[in-house]
Amino acid sequence: MQFLPELKLQIAGDGPQRSELERLAGNINLKNIEFAGHIKGADLETLIASARFTVFPSHAYETMGKSILESYAWGRPVVASDLGSRREL
Repeated sequence: MQFLPELKLQIAGDGPQRSELERLAGNINLKNIEFAGHIKGADLETLIASARFTVFPSHAYETMGKSILESYAWGRPVVASDLGSRREL
């Protein structure tokens, strides 16, 4: 994100690396990253609808990625790890 200051990265979720990533962003003075935390319902829909694309880097195995389907419903491209049903979706 240092090289893309005109873009805004919104990170949703409260994974185990959140505090480490927040610290890193602060240490290198990144102003274009927002850590939104856990989001659901209408707020999640608004976030997805306003995104250029969504990223799902999870290493967790899921049989059906609901978040991916929600992104597709809003017409947003998805970048995802190659696990489980994500390949087919």
